[in-house]
Amino acid sequence: MKTRLLILLTVLAAFLFVSGSAMALNVRPYDGLSSGPADEDSLQKILDDNVDTGGDVLDAIDDQSTAGAWTQAEFDVGTYSVEMMMRGDSGKLGIYSLTTGATHTLINDGNYASFSTYDGVLSIGDEIGVSDNYTDNTFGTSFGFYWENTSEGIFSYTEDSKNEEGQGYSDEGKDQNALALTYLIMDGWGVTTNAGEGTALGNNDWILAFEDRYSSDPDWGDGDFNDAVFYVEDMKRVPEPVTLLLLGTGLVGFAGFARRRKFIKS
Repeated sequence: MKTRLLILLTVLAAFLFVSGSAMALNVRPYDGLSSGPADEDSLQKILDDNVDTGGDVLDAIDDQSTAGAWTQAEFDVGTYSVEMMMRGDSGKLGIYSLTTGATHTLINDGNYASFSTYDGVLSIGDEIGVSDNYTDNTFGTSFGFYWENTSEGIFSYTEDSKNEEGQGYSDEGKDQNALALTYLIMDGWGVTTNAGEGTALGNNDWILAFEDRYSSDPDWGDGDFNDAVFYVEDMKRVPEPVTLLLLGTGLVGFAGFARRRKFIKS
């Protein structure tokens, strides 16, 4: 019994280690060092001005999440609202399917959009200023987001692996390729957006902060991640494959050990 408990605790500790280490800083959101107006708000200032934490601080560096894809937060929640917090360039926010890779525009000129993935069917309202309501019957329930810098033709995805190889920002010695940062909004925090003031919010809400310039040109890229910032309600992250693999392997191993013990006793 003690041995089984020890194995279970070891698996749990390894799982928490991977989950915790994944939260380590991947990309530093600079304060606009190489371009933009002198009074351009840094990402930290945007967070400070628009997120009411009740006395805590949502740190642009230390509180980064590695989440890059999401699904519905609860079984009966299939509709999501998206509100703009800041836009610094010409572009549009889009959503893509993890099932098919299909992409759809959510926000073009406006500050607000809503969409639904109920039963795997994507439905987007007419708030985007692009077209009337439209649907994608094969979209699925898991998705990521992208920001398209329309003046430069650059796409910045929330999933690092979807960004062009070597064009995203990363820490030295790490292989991240980030062009978007994500932040979890904790229960009870409030958020102010361009579409109106928020009230107390649940912890299934997120802030997405996009970079609109590649890092490959040191004279052009700035890595400030304040070019397009959005707030999205009621979604939970899709677990990373390495976390699922570790947890699954540990559970299978524990089940095998328990079965072996049972066999020996019999």
